[in-house]
Amino acid sequence: MDTTYRADLRELNELNFARFDAKLEQRLAELRAELLTELRAGIAGLRTELRTESAGLRTEIAGQGTELRTEIAGLQAEIAGQGTELRTEMAGLRTEMAGQGTELRTEMAGLGTELRTEMAGLRTDIAGQGTEIAGLRGELRTGLHQVRTELLRWMFGFWVSTLIGIAGLLIALRGP
Repeated sequence: MDTTYRADLRELNELNFARFDAKLEQRLAELRAELLTELRAGIAGLRTELRTESAGLRTEIAGQGTELRTEIAGLQAEIAGQGTELRTEMAGLRTEMAGQGTELRTEMAGLGTELRTEMAGLRTDIAGQGTEIAGLRGELRTGLHQVRTELLRWMFGFWVSTLIGIAGLLIALRGP
């Protein structure tokens, strides 16, 4: 009967531990899936914002380029029709356009720098999220180790008390 009781108790403990381990694995898988979903959604949102901003900047630059080309074509037609007086004025306009071109290039360079800075910030944010996930993994591992340690203590205490009880029964059964 003692061997049967021990075997049943061991089997019951193993089943309980297996259930606990399965639940823990399921919760870990759910947590991982949730974190990955949130991370992917955040990255997708950032990509969408970046694409929208880039498209807006491209449209704006293309519009400004079209405006400049239209203005230049009009000026060239006017100069061809008016002769020497207009050529002098055209030289002035070319100088002004060169200044605007420089300003436009400077502005475009500034926009490019801002875009690079934003992209670097996004990369830093993504790296920070990776670090945060690593921290959460470490905390989860620490928690699991603590739970395992506590379970082993309880199991040891249970088995020791069981062995003491069995020893007491054996002594009592041997009797005087």
